[in-house]
Amino acid sequence: MQQSDATPRRSYGPWLRLGGTLGIAAFFLRVVLKQTSWHAVTARLETANWRMMIFGLFLFYAVYVFRGLRIYIITHGRMSLDRCTAAAVFYQMLLTYMPAGLGNVALPAILSKYGGVRTSSGTKMLIAIKLLDTAVICGLACIAGLTAAHLGPIFRSLSLFAGICAAIGLAGLFWPHRLGPIAIARWRRASRGKPSRVGDWIESTLTVTDAAAFHRRLPALFASSMLFGLGRVLANWTTLNALGVHLSVWQAGYQWAFVSLAGALPFQPPAGLGLSDAIRMALLFTLGQAVQSAAEVVVISRAIVAPLDMVMTLLSWLYLGRTSRLKSAD
Repeated sequence: MQQSDATPRRSYGPWLRLGGTLGIAAFFLRVVLKQTSWHAVTARLETANWRMMIFGLFLFYAVYVFRGLRIYIITHGRMSLDRCTAAAVFYQMLLTYMPAGLGNVALPAILSKYGGVRTSSGTKMLIAIKLLDTAVICGLACIAGLTAAHLGPIFRSLSLFAGICAAIGLAGLFWPHRLGPIAIARWRRASRGKPSRVGDWIESTLTVTDAAAFHRRLPALFASSMLFGLGRVLANWTTLNALGVHLSVWQAGYQWAFVSLAGALPFQPPAGLGLSDAIRMALLFTLGQAVQSAAEVVVISRAIVAPLDMVMTLLSWLYLGRTSRLKSAD
């Protein structure tokens, strides 16, 4: 009588995906670095307008208060605005530096741990936030791409496609009671009606019990998301000009929006290292910048922002932990 082997087989899938994303990062980072030199980077740093650069960096992080305001609104003020802002920063940093979009699962966990929000409710909030981001970023990409100078017909067409994506995001926000059942019906058809935990989770997540209450909060949610996006566009325009890349605000908006959309790629390396740098360099090239100049700006931006991101991650995590302990003590 044969004895079955109950030892579970090792799954190498996660390791292969991680290796693949790191390989993509190394390849595209090499592409960017080959376009410039250390001497050219230091020369551009010496001629940079550092007052303008500091203002741009301040604005880059200050607009997180609008992300915090969005969480404050969507959680009915369950957390204070300062804690919501810290949660928004912490979530965004995890989303940025975890590969292949794995940081998405962090928001429900953060809201549960520091705000007492149920995981199912936090997941619904995550979906709403993703739809808001899709609508706002794609909308800005569409407007900026259609109005920015020195763009070819291919990139104008991409801007129109971004407009379609913005419309889809808005549809998900305005008619969740219609899109939810459609998605649930597709899942039931694919699973042949078999009960499962995944199916139960999908149904509870996509079922909106009070669409009218969500619609009442939607204008404020959309305004906070739009203010964040416009603030990031202005910060991008300021830092580019500080480094000697003189673009219009709409050109800077076009470049920021499409780099942000590239961050949603499923094979995105941690922090978009290499891949988003190459995309940003290519977008600056389409706006009339020389390849070497674009590579210098990308390398400098990466070298400045990465350490600041680490500081912001640590500060937001420590602040959430401290305020959580103080609340428990009260």
